[in-house]
Amino acid sequence: MLKGCAQETVGDGETVNIAELLNVQNNLIKFEEFFESDKRLIYFRLLSNNIMYRQIEDFITDWGYESANTLNILRHIDDQSLIKKENENIRSIAVLSWHITITLSEMMNLAGLEVNGPEEHSKPPLTMSEIIKVYDNSAVCITNEVKEKWKDENLTDEVNMYGDVWKRGTVLSILIRHQAHHRGQLIILMRKEGCRVPGIYGPSKEEWENMNMEAPE
Repeated sequence: MLKGCAQETVGDGETVNIAELLNVQNNLIKFEEFFESDKRLIYFRLLSNNIMYRQIEDFITDWGYESANTLNILRHIDDQSLIKKENENIRSIAVLSWHITITLSEMMNLAGLEVNGPEEHSKPPLTMSEIIKVYDNSAVCITNEVKEKWKDENLTDEVNMYGDVWKRGTVLSILIRHQAHHRGQLIILMRKEGCRVPGIYGPSKEEWENMNMEAPE
């Protein structure tokens, strides 16, 4: 196992080293080719058989926590922040919030479910209340659709996604990872705009202060 390389825990606690995964049978690829190619498609292809949900109940539990925390983040953004753009080279708070929201229906519908949501290339609404309403509706719809239409044994079924083939369990995993990725970007922009930021996996700066404790640096 190569030291200093990212690892993922999959299945029943098995640890997969990403560097080793790049060299397993049927996935042989040089590192330079990895970084010069379309990173997203190659990364997803390499991990599709490993980084995935294998039980619906596990996804429903995770999705309930993740979607509730995303809603909490969105509720801490004021409408004034939606009209600001920090830099031409980065997405605005409005665009990021809307991208997180519309991806729920866009990705899951591509995987074969029927999730209510706006058109993929639609522009962000002018108020956070509208974004929050759409996100909440889509998040609840995902829970209901997955519960009703997919079983544990269906999670290894393959679907065409973005020019590649993923297992359904991988789609569920990527849904959550994609959201967490952009939620982190959103939080940074919220900080720059002076918005209060709630904690997700631990207390935020404000929450440490509310506990009369100094936030770690």
